[in-house]
Amino acid sequence: MAPSEGQPSESKDDRIIRVAAYRRQDQYVNMERLANFVNQPPGPILRKIVNVPAAITSSPLSSGPVGPLGILHCFPPEIILEICKHMDVSSFLKFRQACRSSRMTTSDWHEFQGVVQNATDCFISVVRTGIATWITFPQLYRAMCLVYCERCLTIGNFIYLPTATRCCKRCLLIDPEFRIVTLNSFARAARLNVRNVSRAVNGFQCVKGDYRQLNLINFAEATKALGTAQNLDTGRGFGGLNQNPYIRLMAASPLPLFDHKTRTTVEAFSCKGCGRQFSSAVASYHGRTALHIVFPVLFREASREHLRSDFLCHFRSCAPAIQLWEASKEGSLSIAQLETEYITSGGRRI
Repeated sequence: MAPSEGQPSESKDDRIIRVAAYRRQDQYVNMERLANFVNQPPGPILRKIVNVPAAITSSPLSSGPVGPLGILHCFPPEIILEICKHMDVSSFLKFRQACRSSRMTTSDWHEFQGVVQNATDCFISVVRTGIATWITFPQLYRAMCLVYCERCLTIGNFIYLPTATRCCKRCLLIDPEFRIVTLNSFARAARLNVRNVSRAVNGFQCVKGDYRQLNLINFAEATKALGTAQNLDTGRGFGGLNQNPYIRLMAASPLPLFDHKTRTTVEAFSCKGCGRQFSSAVASYHGRTALHIVFPVLFREASREHLRSDFLCHFRSCAPAIQLWEASKEGSLSIAQLETEYITSGGRRI
């Protein structure tokens, strides 16, 4: 929670953040099809891997007998962890449940703990969709430690699960590398046997609503693996999913911004000054053209997210934000009356 106005222990930078920055909430609008958008109870895929979900992250009791690791007992813990780094998520979870020794050896693995403790939605999504059979914890941890979208270099709040790629909402919905199609429609269009396609391409299952257990694949990966045409017409697919960009959400999950040095999650901020400037321009516009087309520069600046240090640098050159800072008497007064609906809604409403 933000400190109250005039709190003595609050630094100047903290006051600037409180007065001139806000946290966006619009990145999750219309994103209900994300693989684990809401913390849903673990499905049958998770129950097949472990009997008790709590056993995934908990450490074994300090007392009690410790059984051997079989043929691995002659290796030091460092070597065993190196082996674990090459295991897919499903295999690693099964290894962790093998005996008390395996749990003790892997409990302090920072890549495993970092993902399951800080990116719970991502972890559950990987397991529930079946992507756990080929994705590894180091791949997920690498994506979690990134900040920017790997396609456009803006702040990325999501992970594209089939390739463990951090991405932003815009790239997730329009980038051709993230295109998803149904397995059956691709096999039919390519005139290939479904079983042969599933052997050549890593597929996964949808776990949402009426499409539960629907088999999906990444179109770009399938094209490369099978040598089919890049403009292959896969048709509408089941329920018209192939033509709906939101099918991509079934292969994605929210991913927090993570600082690997402090091993804590960090926040991104948008500028209230830029938000006010965009709101003022919108208030005087009465056309029907999309606002991001009419005011591309203002919209881009208003919707841009910054890490804390980047925002403080932005603040020094942003005249509207400096005006808010001056109006607040350097953080000693409330400026709630100057905040537009665009700001108070976190960018969700104009």
